[in-house]
Amino acid sequence: MRVRQAVNAVRVWNADVAARITAPTLIIRGEFDAGGGGLQHLSELYRLIDTDNKLRFTVQCAGHTIQWERQRHVLHQISKEWLKHGRVGGFGRGEFVVDVAGNFIPQ
Repeated sequence: MRVRQAVNAVRVWNADVAARITAPTLIIRGEFDAGGGGLQHLSELYRLIDTDNKLRFTVQCAGHTIQWERQRHVLHQISKEWLKHGRVGGFGRGEFVVDVAGNFIPQ
C-alpha cells in the first residue's frame, strides 16, 4: 500500500527517533533501496533502537518498492512470521541478508 506522507521520512527517521524506540522493531529493505529520495543508514539506526526484540533484513535483488517486485514473497513471509510470532526463522534479534533463494545470512 502506498500512502502519501505529510513529512519527509528521511528527516523523521533519524538517530534521535531511533534511540527513543523501545517497541519490538522489524526493518526490511531492498538491497537497491535508496530510501525513496534519501539514503538512510539503517544499520546505524538499527543499532540505536533500544529493545532486545529487533530484526533487520536486507533482501537481495529488491529495491524501494519491494511489495511490487519479484522478491515480494520474502517481504510477505517475513512480515507474516513477525506479526504472528514476534520472531522470523526462529530469530528475535539480528541483522540478515536474504538471498534470492530465501536463505537468511547473518551480517
